[in-house]
Amino acid sequence: MFVTNKPRKPWREVVSLAGSIIISMALTLSVPAWAKDDGIFEFSKEVEGLLASNQLDKLEPLARDLRASDARFPGGSPKLSGFYSALGAVQGGNCGCGGYESTISVEKKEAALKQWIDLHPQSLPAHVAMAQFWIANAWKARGHGYANRISPEQWKLYADRMGKAHGYLVGLNPKDDPHIYLEYLKLADAAASPRKTLDLVYAAAIRDYPTDYEFYSMRAERLQEKWYGSPGQLASYAESLLHSPGGEIGQIAYAFVAGTLRSEDSAADVLQRKWLPWPSVKQAYQVMEKRYGFSNGDWNSLVDYINAAEDGPFAVELLPKLRAAAEDGNATAQANLGWLYVTGLGAEKDTAEAKRWYQKAADQGEATAQYQLGWIYAHVDPKDYVEAMRWYQSAAKQDKKEALNNIGSLYENGLGVKQDYAEAARWYQRAATKGYFRSELHLGSLYYRGLGVPHDEALAYQWIGLASDAGDNEAKQWLEQHPR
Repeated sequence: MFVTNKPRKPWREVVSLAGSIIISMALTLSVPAWAKDDGIFEFSKEVEGLLASNQLDKLEPLARDLRASDARFPGGSPKLSGFYSALGAVQGGNCGCGGYESTISVEKKEAALKQWIDLHPQSLPAHVAMAQFWIANAWKARGHGYANRISPEQWKLYADRMGKAHGYLVGLNPKDDPHIYLEYLKLADAAASPRKTLDLVYAAAIRDYPTDYEFYSMRAERLQEKWYGSPGQLASYAESLLHSPGGEIGQIAYAFVAGTLRSEDSAADVLQRKWLPWPSVKQAYQVMEKRYGFSNGDWNSLVDYINAAEDGPFAVELLPKLRAAAEDGNATAQANLGWLYVTGLGAEKDTAEAKRWYQKAADQGEATAQYQLGWIYAHVDPKDYVEAMRWYQSAAKQDKKEALNNIGSLYENGLGVKQDYAEAARWYQRAATKGYFRSELHLGSLYYRGLGVPHDEALAYQWIGLASDAGDNEAKQWLEQHPR
């Protein structure tokens, strides 16, 4: 029996599905970066368009076909996950929607999903999509800041909306649709025992769907020490994948883990502080490419890892592929090619050539290229801070954290603009609340000095402490030099 459109049970209680499956943790899908070149964005728009135009009779068979065919995007992410992410996505960002922002209002999206359920009350995809919608709304209300920065009102909205999501999942069997497991994994941050929940749902998920690689990356994300893991546990888990499930599946799972960790921290941090050795990362990506090809997000991650590992020979090996895609107009390839010319890995260092490729990508709206182009204008002679600000602003419109931070830096130092500490604090705040450690440090410094914000040593130590916890050496040194 499928659920009605209202929660029928307390959402924190245990759900019995093929044994005991407990509601699990709230996590963002490790869907690769969105870009038109790998087809993910177009697919999402088409799926949401079917809902918005009331072509509900096409959604059920589409979901059925995606399950049966095991269709994948480049890189190996199931198209079924993209299907539900598009249907559940909401406007306004911060929803954990895999990078896709809805093209219709929250009110219209909810009404369309309700109509789907009203017309087809036994539809499994309709209920799963509505659960995804409320999970996205819950994260939009909460935001992605640190727990101690979330207000009671935000927590209440988050809990209420997660409760609604749970109501649509009661009675659904994840053996009928793998995305149900993903939603159980997303719900568990409010569970009484998140780590126990993670373990139980993860075990069931990989048993039933061993090639749904998001399960592996989601588990790895929460095994970090900042969540529920103990020292060394993340590295041990990643290494274990090479043996169980092992083989091609284990290698691709390892690549998914590496990609997810790199989306939160720098590639250098993943290699040095999270102990994923570069040879293992490199081999995992090679196996992924052979099996599924690469998404644009995979290319971004791999190039970052190559740079962090300073693996020039491997960069030389990949350069022809990047150049061919860049010349074909792929913005992500253009941006990565620019990066290789900046670093001198795989090609002779050439700032002018780097700028040329960044410009091509930036003109297509590629946020990383816009940020990097701004960086070149700000740091490479002849400097042009006005032009740097222009490109940083373009990247900031896409919530590029580094660009938000660097706009703050230009205001703090009066480069290309009139010095304005209050404006600097505002930009640092935007990036810091997204967890960017450099902005946490800079914002804390402004609070300590009382520049642009009230003098507040407690907030200063709080923000700089967060940057230190994230591994920022400058923040650690500051705390050593300013003992409380």
